[in-house]
Amino acid sequence: MSNGGPFRAYLQQLQKNLSTGAATEQTHRSALKGLLEALGEEIIATNEPKHIECGAPDYILTRGRTPIGYVEAKDLRTSLGVAERSEQLARYRESLSPSMRSMC
Repeated sequence: MSNGGPFRAYLQQLQKNLSTGAATEQTHRSALKGLLEALGEEIIATNEPKHIECGAPDYILTRGRTPIGYVEAKDLRTSLGVAERSEQLARYRESLSPSMRSMC
């Protein structure tokens, strides 16, 4: 990943999107998908996947047909501290296996 690789490309796309003055959380989804898929071999980041028991995360990350993670995207102006304490993320954490919960 010379010169920042996927992270640099992601940040450049965010800046380009923001420069329009009309960007929303949805505007940045394609840039996030590109970053997530660049982070590991054969990772597929599916935006707006089928609902799962605990709700509807914004992305499911899979390798082949095996789920390896879920991503909840937030607008750039959203406080991560507020998002972390939200009912939505509490519900997601509760649905994880005990070993996965310890990673949150």
